Amino acid sequence: MPTWPASLMPYPLVTGYQESAPVTAIRTEMDTGIAKQRQRYTATPRRVTGAVTLPSKADLDTLYTFFTTTLSGGSLSFDWVDRNGAPCVYRFIVGPDALRWEPLDPERWLAHLQLEIMP
Repeated sequence: MPTWPASLMPYPLVTGYQESAPVTAIRTEMDTGIAKQRQRYTATPRRVTGAVTLPSKADLDTLYTFFTTTLSGGSLSFDWVDRNGAPCVYRFIVGPDALRWEPLDPERWLAHLQLEIMP
């Protein structure tokens, strides 16, 4: 399985980091009375939104190649670490915001990532 490139930041920035609990239950509204809820799954992916700083254009190129070539356009999973430093399996949430970047200055970039931590 591919691994997050060692030359890039080893974990996402704290600023802007968001993680959502997995949705494993279902809720059904009733015609009368209270809604019913039950667990539907025992494990589902956790959503993660984060960013990494890319200190050079070469780092941006490395991330772009990792996404487009190594991960086949973001469709494959890869190994990285979670917020506690524990190894996890991630994948990009494929779509227009899966990976986007913006310049911080002429040399440095900020890459925004939309990911899932696989169960």
